[in-house]
Amino acid sequence: MFLSSILIIFAQNANRGVMRFIYSLVIVLSMLPQLILGATGEERAHFRHFTTREGLVSNRIFSLSQDANGFIWAATDMGMERFDGRNFRHFRLKDYPSMVREDIIFVKCIKDHKVVLSGYNGVLMEYDTRTDKFTDKMPSEFRQSFYKGVEGIYISPRGDRYACTSGGIYRYDTSSGEYISQFPLFRKFEHETVRNMLVDGFGQYWLATVGNLYVCDGQGRDLQGYDAQMCKDRVVTGILPLGGGNMAISAFSDELWIVGSQRGRIHLQRKLRLPFSNVCVMHKDRTGRVWLASDGDGLWYTDDLLSSAHPHFTHLIPQGSIAEDLGKIYALLEDKQGNIWLGTQNNGLWEYDRYRQTNVLFSSDFAFPAASVSSFTSDGNMLWVGTDGQGLYSVRGGHVVRNYKLQSNNLLSLARTSSGQFKVATWGKGILNFDPKTGASSVEKFDGWPQPCNNFFSLSILSNGELWACPANDDLYISRKGKWYRQQLSGPRILPDKWIYKVISGADNSQWVLTANCLWLIKGNRYYPLLRNLMSQKTHTPLDLNDAVVDADGSLIVATNKGVFRFSKNGGKPQLLTFLPKAEYHVLQKDKDGLFWLAGSDGILSFSLKRRSFRYLPGDWSDASKYSFNNRAGYCDAAGNLYFGTNGGYFRFNPHTVQPSNSSIGYFSFSDLYIKRVRVRPGTGVLSDGGLPALESLDIPYDQTDMAISVDVVDYDELSPVQCRYRLVGHGDVWIEMDKNRQISFNSLPKGVYHLEVQAYRPNEKGEMKTISLRIEVLPPWWETWWFRILLCMMLVGGTLEFFRWRLRNLTAMKDELKRLVDARTHQLSEALADKDRLISMVAHDLKNPMFAIVGALTGLNKHQEQMENAERKHVVTEVLASASALQGEMQKLLDWAQSGQTELAWNPTNVNLESATLNVLQLLHTVIEQKQLNLTTDFAAKVYAVADARSVEVVIRNIVNNAIKFTRKGGSIKISVETSDDFVWISVADNGVGMDAEQLANLQASGYHESTQGTANEKGTGLGFTLCQDYMARNNGLLTVNSCAGSGTTVTASFPASSVTIVPQTTQAPESAYVMSAEDMALLAGNTILVVDDDLLICRSLEFMLDNYVSVQVASDGQTALEKTEQTLPDVVLSDVDMPGMNGLELSKALLNTPATCHIPILFISARNGDKDRLLGLQSGAIDYIAKPFSQTELLIKLVNMLRLRQRQQQRVLDSVVNKTTQGAPSEEGGENVDKDPFLSSFKEMVERDFADKQMQLDTMAEKMNVSQSTLSRKIKALTGKSPVDVLTSFRLNRAKQMLETASSEVQIIDIALAVGFNDSSYFTRKFREKFGYTPSKLK
Repeated sequence: MFLSSILIIFAQNANRGVMRFIYSLVIVLSMLPQLILGATGEERAHFRHFTTREGLVSNRIFSLSQDANGFIWAATDMGMERFDGRNFRHFRLKDYPSMVREDIIFVKCIKDHKVVLSGYNGVLMEYDTRTDKFTDKMPSEFRQSFYKGVEGIYISPRGDRYACTSGGIYRYDTSSGEYISQFPLFRKFEHETVRNMLVDGFGQYWLATVGNLYVCDGQGRDLQGYDAQMCKDRVVTGILPLGGGNMAISAFSDELWIVGSQRGRIHLQRKLRLPFSNVCVMHKDRTGRVWLASDGDGLWYTDDLLSSAHPHFTHLIPQGSIAEDLGKIYALLEDKQGNIWLGTQNNGLWEYDRYRQTNVLFSSDFAFPAASVSSFTSDGNMLWVGTDGQGLYSVRGGHVVRNYKLQSNNLLSLARTSSGQFKVATWGKGILNFDPKTGASSVEKFDGWPQPCNNFFSLSILSNGELWACPANDDLYISRKGKWYRQQLSGPRILPDKWIYKVISGADNSQWVLTANCLWLIKGNRYYPLLRNLMSQKTHTPLDLNDAVVDADGSLIVATNKGVFRFSKNGGKPQLLTFLPKAEYHVLQKDKDGLFWLAGSDGILSFSLKRRSFRYLPGDWSDASKYSFNNRAGYCDAAGNLYFGTNGGYFRFNPHTVQPSNSSIGYFSFSDLYIKRVRVRPGTGVLSDGGLPALESLDIPYDQTDMAISVDVVDYDELSPVQCRYRLVGHGDVWIEMDKNRQISFNSLPKGVYHLEVQAYRPNEKGEMKTISLRIEVLPPWWETWWFRILLCMMLVGGTLEFFRWRLRNLTAMKDELKRLVDARTHQLSEALADKDRLISMVAHDLKNPMFAIVGALTGLNKHQEQMENAERKHVVTEVLASASALQGEMQKLLDWAQSGQTELAWNPTNVNLESATLNVLQLLHTVIEQKQLNLTTDFAAKVYAVADARSVEVVIRNIVNNAIKFTRKGGSIKISVETSDDFVWISVADNGVGMDAEQLANLQASGYHESTQGTANEKGTGLGFTLCQDYMARNNGLLTVNSCAGSGTTVTASFPASSVTIVPQTTQAPESAYVMSAEDMALLAGNTILVVDDDLLICRSLEFMLDNYVSVQVASDGQTALEKTEQTLPDVVLSDVDMPGMNGLELSKALLNTPATCHIPILFISARNGDKDRLLGLQSGAIDYIAKPFSQTELLIKLVNMLRLRQRQQQRVLDSVVNKTTQGAPSEEGGENVDKDPFLSSFKEMVERDFADKQMQLDTMAEKMNVSQSTLSRKIKALTGKSPVDVLTSFRLNRAKQMLETASSEVQIIDIALAVGFNDSSYFTRKFREKFGYTPSKLK
């Protein structure tokens, strides 16, 4: 009536245009019962967010469900996920081939520990959590029609299960265990894509399809009042019971229908226009709140959907995120604790815990920047946050309002005056005045003060209105009634205190002052230093006074880097609060209830002085360890909220809302077993009796103890998450904390019975603790089982009886055999004793003559040396040398013979070149051949390779040739020839010497031993050579024959098995004459220093005599002395014995190699140890070569010349690598690798490249830069490069100059380049350039 009256009035008084407008308005108003627009709001809240970074397999989640144990299950495009609050477990096709495909769009937990999952193209499966198996549940009708997409599963209040598909709905038949189509509703909807469905309390079916909403009875008949046009052409997404028979219907639109229902009929109550679109999921939680998740517009809720004509919808947005982060939501779930879980299109899993919203928050939760927060203050409902580096922030309701940039953005303290203005302590601009209303700021003036301080730590406004400012490196600043004063802090035996941190009001108008050096108590005009001279203590960690507050009784509580101290109100001796954890504390704050709060290296905790107890801030703050708390950055606002500033933001919480978790520990059980890192599936292997959660005992074979056991704990408490620990009773019995993966690993458990106990608890809280246990028996190996032991005993008894029978049968035979062997051995021993006597006789006879000659000659020389002429003395020395050489040769034969008798002598048959072996022997004997002026010729056939041991071949040839030389007259001839056949090769040595008669030859061939006849130059021998040769030939499967005639000479032939290797035939003349050192080699040896190391002084002297004419020789008698001499003098080569007392030769070599100053010096071992193993050990220790005693002077000199020549080439390569790198980044020449390996040379090279242009660079300057003496630098560089350091520097400069000349423009002068590379004099530069390159610098211009 009211609207009609208005219309009549306007009709009488307005024109037609106004009439049309009013008429339209009336029509719109008349539609309000059918179309109602709800009010909107926005709310920021704390969410937990999980993505692939936290372990999700994919960020796209289509569906969520929770099982009876509390696990959250998620359907993703990359498989199914199970979440326990901390860890995700993946179910992928690669691990479960029976999954068919991975892109799952729906998941639902049902009874009997099963999970139903579905997807496109007929994917419908059940997963059994107990057997860990997937079962195909695709309806058989799909095979007759087509593979339909399964949108989801619905279970009615009566327990009937339905599958919603792209081709109607299917009902689950419990008797067959299949989804069937044989029921009335299938035919009605077989052409519809059913997204969702519901069976109400009257048994009526509500179906949401892609195209409409259907409501019918169990026979498919539409209900009375059903309007097919209500949701026509809409993608209906949800059907939500609201209570009282009311249903909410959602679609991919901005509409929401409220439909009332009764038995047999429905009616549309109203239609709402939503402030958002595309609702995917609706849910009514346990509090009655209705949640609506949209595809694009985020998460919304309303608390008055039915009770208000205009429901209020609130958009819930995560703190610290933009709305789009939680925009496209596909799944919504309320868990058993009332938390809301959301699955999104591409942004993972989100959890909203409404009970968490009033607890601890970090500033990043509401998009506060990661700034270093130093101070706080507030005025009304606005929080002001000072940062060190990013200025001042205003924050309201957890949201940043504005960031103020002041004269200095390094703010360390804020103080609010009674007028509402702010005083700001800065680092760099002194004290600022800030007006919070206008945002204007100005620098505080200190009129008349010369150079006031610009850096302040803190500000304090006392109860009397005075402002006390704490400067850095200045006196205390005090403002009284607008005028500033300076107050010096000083006292007896204490220096003026200039670094002042904080002022705190104390009892009876006193003040406490914290400084870097002292704690002061000020009473009126009296200053009492309580802690003196902290900075002068002799310690690396002096006591730091970081923050302090005053207790109700006037005592001062001080937070330091070494704990918390308490001072009585009148000072006195400090008391350390020992009941608190020993840590470094930076912030001390008192809350509204008088409880103290600390923040530092041990996190955030509160404590009570009265109860002498403390409690950590509830929650898991392990991630907060990346932040450090700033000194004095604490605050308590009027509402009781506490703030603690860090280098990356700040913490905020109210102590009244921070309470320990009261939630009980959820599902807690053993989960999976891994053996050798492979998961054991339930029903297989050691889990043949079922999965691990169902077992009380586990038997493990002895060879499968490399295992791991995982533990499941369902816990979604963010503030106080459950922690687990375990122990293995019977194997250590010690509790061990588990990491976040909650997996326990064991390696190689011995056989036995163990009990694995795992406890779940909430840290820092007294509450519920759960324990689970599992009996584990490691089975013994089969050979330690009882049945095997019985079988073994039976076998031992039977075997023992059989053994005794066999033993009895063989005793008689063994006795007879033993008697035969004893008789044979007795005969051998008798012959051996005879051979021994004969050998001793021959050795004594043949060694006593040269020994007597040596002793006699030396005695006469010693007695008559003063009267003897030089020629006579030389003759005597020559005789001594000849006798000694003979003695040495016989001793070598004796050693070879003794060694040949050892059964363990290594014997390595190879292809031996007889020509090379013969030439090696002739090279050793060439001096004797020349002395006797023998005519030696060799004739080798085409095939001169034999299969034999190379070392023994040379021994045989050396003995045969040596014997021929000995018994051939001066000027005689010796011929060495080789003949071959298909199977053997013969080497013959024929001489025209004295020969042997028939008796001597028979005696030699019969026993191998004889007293040899005197050689043509009076040589003598033991006769061991022939015996040794016979033994070696037998070992080589060869034969040694002798033909001789007295007065005509002897021919000795050695035959060896022939090799298939051939060489070109040639006739070789006698070896070249004795080694004569060339002038070049003499020059190479000259000037070098050789250090000889041997504990035998005679050997040292002998080596000194050998080398004295060629090099400078130093001597050391042991390894330690040699090491010290080497470090002092840096010789060119070290000749060392191996066996020495104290430090032996091998240890000396390693020590020299590991010392930078000596690592370049080559080492040559000289030792009587001549085995292959000894040689290898010597070379492995770092030696260049190894010479076995005895040796000749010639051999030693040749090796030294070769070593020095090699060193010369290495020096040139190293020198090139240093001086030729003339440009930055240029490649090194050959030898650059050696530079990199030698740290000393590498440092020298870097110095030359860096400082070559320094004109003052000389030897002393270089030595100083290298931190060595000049002599050490000169010797080291000379040894490595062959040149002095100055010469190396000069060469580098000249190379650099040459390169610059080649690339410089014509305008550049030669003198400029000379100066650029470090030369002072252009003429000197020109001369040096010409000397190096052969032409003047001007040629390159």
